[in-house]
Amino acid sequence: MGPRGESLRGAGRVARTECGVFNVRITGIHERAIPIRSKQRNSRFDFSEMCTSVVAVTTDVVRGGRPLVGYAFNSFGRYACGPLLRDRFAPRLLAAEPESLLDESGRNFDPAKAVACMIARERPGAHAERAIPVGTVEVALWDLVAKIEHKPLHRVFAERFNGGKTLDRVFCYVGGGFGTEVRIENGYATLPQSPGIGFEAQPELFAVMRSLVPGA
Repeated sequence: MGPRGESLRGAGRVARTECGVFNVRITGIHERAIPIRSKQRNSRFDFSEMCTSVVAVTTDVVRGGRPLVGYAFNSFGRYACGPLLRDRFAPRLLAAEPESLLDESGRNFDPAKAVACMIARERPGAHAERAIPVGTVEVALWDLVAKIEHKPLHRVFAERFNGGKTLDRVFCYVGGGFGTEVRIENGYATLPQSPGIGFEAQPELFAVMRSLVPGA
């Protein structure tokens, strides 16, 4: 992984979907810091030393002979969050009982339960420090939720939080991550229909993400 990247793996037997038994378990959390390489600057700061964390969360859910992986990267304008992720938040998630991180169906992850697990026993109020590592893992888990359901994430959100109604137009903050499949027409973005968030549609970023988990 290099000096600025590390992988944490969960203990225990790896379960798979077979013989009609569906098991969902996080098997590893991988992180790597990469430079943004941006020349943006203003009168107060610049991005010349800015870096971001690329995260991959691996599971025991197998599709096409390969385990499903959830990907994410933290917000540009924030530095990489590897040390906090490796020292506190990833170990808590990997040590949790797998069933405690699942939704009511027992067939998919519940990102809210994962967030509660990661911030357990944390001092109330110090959210600025932990928001980036916790939020990055949460994004990776939502990517996984949609991939397990084999739907685009915006459709999963519509079903879970909007009575199944997919909005025709939504406000977007242009912060990176849009793939080559995204089309912009009259100021509106058409999102890709591939399962998950759609990171796979952005080749350069996804190449870094895939390098975290060889063979995935």
